[in-house]
Amino acid sequence: VLSERYWNSQMIDDDAAYTPRTFYPQRTAKQHTPKVFHAIPKEIAVAYKETTEALNNNSRLLAAQGLRMIIEGVCKNKGISGKNLESRIDGLKGLVSENIVNSLHSLRFLGNDATHDLDPPPAEELAVGTKICEDILNLFYDLDYQAGRFATTHKQRRELKKQPKDPSCGSAPS
Repeated sequence: VLSERYWNSQMIDDDAAYTPRTFYPQRTAKQHTPKVFHAIPKEIAVAYKETTEALNNNSRLLAAQGLRMIIEGVCKNKGISGKNLESRIDGLKGLVSENIVNSLHSLRFLGNDATHDLDPPPAEELAVGTKICEDILNLFYDLDYQAGRFATTHKQRRELKKQPKDPSCGSAPS
């Protein structure tokens, strides 16, 4: 992170604490903190990282396209076939609720409008879209990963409890 501060003789207040400051990369209160995923495919992880960077740099056209790419990547990775993204999103109907499918279609339209009409969506819509994509990534990849880790750890703990206690360990002889 680079912080730039300047002062010149035309500035009335000579107190350095009140001189303008610029940060690179830019920081705002509305910056999106990317989630950490442990089990998503590399190509989807790259698309997610670049999408959140575009969102944080107010590159709304690119962020909208990135959200569409994430959905496309998930469908491809999960083996959902179809002639276009619309039919592939519809192919998710057995895996997620109808409401989520409808939201994914809205994100598809958002990406299409950004790509074909050069129409940047509002930052608020992109923020919500990013959260939807994060939830999808969590559902399809990280939740399964975490559940598998939990089941393995729980099974090991239960097996340890079943093992007979060593009589030589524990209480002191009387």
